[in-house]
Amino acid sequence: MSDGRKIEDGPEIEIYRHPNAEIRSYLTQEPISNPVVESFRAPYTPEKTKSLLSLGALGKQIVQEIMTLQGITEIRVKPKEIRIIKAQEASWDCIEGPILRLLASALKRKRLRRVK
Repeated sequence: MSDGRKIEDGPEIEIYRHPNAEIRSYLTQEPISNPVVESFRAPYTPEKTKSLLSLGALGKQIVQEIMTLQGITEIRVKPKEIRIIKAQEASWDCIEGPILRLLASALKRKRLRRVK
């Protein structure tokens, strides 16, 4: 099941709800990382920054910001997809809004950089 969302005149982000209720994918029309596939698990620690660098500046920033949200246990990054696994006790109602705002903000910044 999926639906598209647009945040404050920002880019459209499609949300895919997996059969497992703890997993959601956020799909973008533009790449948000370099062409690699990486996974990050909580607790996030600075030692894991080596693989963050392979994502590029935008992908790295998105992962770092999303990992600060309570209830996130894993993030898998592909160029046009962020797949998030949350803890069972966490609520999508509480974390989905901040995730969408972070992604929309990052995509807006990417567009601004490209226009310069």
